[in-house]
Amino acid sequence: GPFTLETSSCTSCFTPSGFMFNVEAGESGISMSSIYYRHFTGTVDVKIFTAPGSYADIQRDESAWTQIGFQRITVDGAEYLRVDFEPIDVGPNEVRAFYIHSTGQLLVQQIEADPIAEDDYISIRNNGRYIGSVEFGPGQVGYAWNGRIGYSVQVPDSPENDSPTKSPTSPPSKAPTLAPTKTPTKTPTRSPTSGPSFSPSNISSPSPSITPSFKPTALRRESESIMPS
Repeated sequence: GPFTLETSSCTSCFTPSGFMFNVEAGESGISMSSIYYRHFTGTVDVKIFTAPGSYADIQRDESAWTQIGFQRITVDGAEYLRVDFEPIDVGPNEVRAFYIHSTGQLLVQQIEADPIAEDDYISIRNNGRYIGSVEFGPGQVGYAWNGRIGYSVQVPDSPENDSPTKSPTSPPSKAPTLAPTKTPTKTPTRSPTSGPSFSPSNISSPSPSITPSFKPTALRRESESIMPS
């Protein structure tokens, strides 16, 4: 885009001060950014309003509408006049209402077709509402808008084309800060239990070469203290 969708132009026109109509988006959704309307001769003030959904339930409820445009213009003939505004998103298959009101005379028509204009992305519905000189005042349903819609197509995000939104917040975990447990710093404090480290000394010798230096009683105590239990 941007694209423009135009209705047929009236030849036998009606001239209300205000007109309400509905726009319906296709499966892609759209963003509307301008409206062209037809106006009869004169110096006039023109206001543009919009609201989500159909106008049918809010025809007289001014608080439900948002003004999105204003023009003070001098019109020399039955011209198309353009109003630009901040883009308005209309989601897939959603309906949005528009209301144009002038201190002069708009040009609208009566035709049978519904929608009165459509393409692959948007349709302009029939059965609009003709309104007199009072804003949000009395009116009559059964008329078709005469004008153009300027819009672009909403492009949905494609998962295949999306790259990650952020890089990892931190690098992978570091390697262990400590080496494996060291080998034992000392040999075991005790060796496995073993037999006596020396043989008993009180085993009788058939012919001792030296006379014992202790009394027998003392020798017996020493022998008893080192014998295996």
